[in-house]
Amino acid sequence: MEAYKRIKEEGKKYQEWNIMEHFYKGNIDEIRKTMQNLNVYEKAFLYSIVPYISYEDCCLKYDNGNELKFETLVDISGISKGKLSTVINSLVEKDIVYKGKNSNTIQYFVNPWLFCKGNRINKVLKTMFKNYEIQTKEGIKWKDLKE
Repeated sequence: MEAYKRIKEEGKKYQEWNIMEHFYKGNIDEIRKTMQNLNVYEKAFLYSIVPYISYEDCCLKYDNGNELKFETLVDISGISKGKLSTVINSLVEKDIVYKGKNSNTIQYFVNPWLFCKGNRINKVLKTMFKNYEIQTKEGIKWKDLKE
């Protein structure tokens, strides 16, 4: 009876949200460890792009599915073109961002070990970020992780 009373009281303190499609997921432990190795520009860039991570493949896109271009990333982050180029290249070297190219444009992807949306990830991401050293798994590379 006491447990029921406690649950009923807790129910008065909280509200259920049915708007989860507007949320992204962050791997808190991985983010904490990774952030220790990032400079202020890298942190600012990651924070500014998180709302643009797509559900299907962690590609940086608008809600309408159009991919973000470099100039848009400059506008979103507030970082100058030259500095942002350096920041993105550094994050690519750290396997936090993947910079790919399709037939028309350059595409940017975010490592799902840090941020993602939805409850599944595209298997190609494991190939793209295969050399990422998972901080919460003693630095083992994703490609070497036994699932």
